[in-house]
Amino acid sequence: MLGYASFYLKSKTKHSVHSPFVFDLITQVFEKKDIAPQVQEIMSIYREMARSSRVLETTDFGAFSESGSYVTRFLTVSQLAKGSSVNRKKGTLLFNLASHFKPANVLELGTSLGVSTLYLSKALPGSRIITMEGCAAKVEVAKANFVKSEVSNVEVSTGRFDTQLPLVLEKMPRLDFVFLDGHHHYKPTLRYFKQIISHSHEDTVILLDDIHWSGGMKKAWSEIKTHPDVVVTIELYNLGLVFLKKSLSRQHFIIRY
Repeated sequence: MLGYASFYLKSKTKHSVHSPFVFDLITQVFEKKDIAPQVQEIMSIYREMARSSRVLETTDFGAFSESGSYVTRFLTVSQLAKGSSVNRKKGTLLFNLASHFKPANVLELGTSLGVSTLYLSKALPGSRIITMEGCAAKVEVAKANFVKSEVSNVEVSTGRFDTQLPLVLEKMPRLDFVFLDGHHHYKPTLRYFKQIISHSHEDTVILLDDIHWSGGMKKAWSEIKTHPDVVVTIELYNLGLVFLKKSLSRQHFIIRY
């Protein structure tokens, strides 16, 4: 994984960015200091899970599985919450990005316990959100969190991404915002990205997590940056933002965050 010191040395602040589009993102989204009440509510749910000793039999098709196999492990809800749920900084960014762009159709790959989904749902109560997760035990906890938080605009697709994504894209042919946070390997990441971009438009926003998690993820991110439909990319340490807007100049930014 890219060390933060290396990232810091390469990164820029708003004072050295000449793109009005990126400057506005920095000032209106990345630097936004206000903590919305919805964020506090989600953090309360997260803290409750972080204390839970309930054990789940988890099936992982992603980060710990290189091929078509899977890994089964017994983990507590606390371990999962601390190890795979987005933290407040990342969740707040999700909330602020969604609030800023106001996408109508949102796709998330990697529900886990539903924390990141809650950030998206609370920012976009009138939008349609489909979230995908391979592990049924995690989905059970996520759905309970959705009920607890009284969200009604989230649909969960349970199963392997490679079989479920084409079915989801049939139901949601137009994608406005995508959070790709699952199956952290080179080939599947590129495959899912290409499927997603074929259902995107020039105002679609794509956010990838863990772009420096492994050599394979670094390679996938490098190729995504050079995809012919990609115009602007922004690195925020381990997060990568992709924009397809043709009116922008083709550029890659590393922004201190």
